[in-house]
Amino acid sequence: MGGAAYLIDVTPDHERLVRPSLERELNKKPSFFGRLFGARNAGFAGFVDLPAEELGADILSDFYGWAKAEVKSPSTATTAFLKDYLEPIRADVYLRGERQDPSRLEGFSKWYIQVTFSGCAGLGEVSSMLASHWVEIWYRRNFDRINIEILKPRHLTPGVSEAESAGYGAFFDFAERGPALYYPIGTETEFFLGDREINVNFELDAALEESIQEEGDLKKFHQQVQYIQANLPPELENGQCLCQMCRPPVGAV
Repeated sequence: MGGAAYLIDVTPDHERLVRPSLERELNKKPSFFGRLFGARNAGFAGFVDLPAEELGADILSDFYGWAKAEVKSPSTATTAFLKDYLEPIRADVYLRGERQDPSRLEGFSKWYIQVTFSGCAGLGEVSSMLASHWVEIWYRRNFDRINIEILKPRHLTPGVSEAESAGYGAFFDFAERGPALYYPIGTETEFFLGDREINVNFELDAALEESIQEEGDLKKFHQQVQYIQANLPPELENGQCLCQMCRPPVGAV
């Protein structure tokens, strides 16, 4: 399955949001196999999803609108990411609570909004992580406004005072083809150049290579892999993300 997610810690209003869900859970009739094997007595689910259709629509509308406005002059690689992944692969949003002790109805250890991006069956893992990274930036840069305009009207209170990191690392443009995720020195990964295997300090979407049909284009792609590996920006090893949301504008001091 794969994919990536950004979690927004929240505290839902207990009376308005949590209690109705717990009542539905208590009144839910066990399935045939549940009655047969006594699954109802084994405890409650490890997590609970509250209704989040309207919340999800608000979040995604705001995020996608912000991303489009924020990247006014996308690079060729960013354009590929927007066109091939972010725009057609819409995220899913959940409002979820985790139970620390499934034997207790209200034993929740945390609540959060989960914005999930698909890994497209392993073909778009890097793009899913970059999309989650962008959600983190959206939430961090608009924290107060999102709280006032989206969370509070839905009876949700942020669980922290500022956005937390998605923790995926540093990204950069892989030529004109799309995003790459940087692997620090000592954590190299394998890449196959035809029958030859080399170690590289980045990961690409598997779809990049699989989409190349012509032998000449594949040769050019492999040449780009070798060139970029030999000329990685030194800022990456210092932890600086070079995705278009993070890198400073050209000419900025």
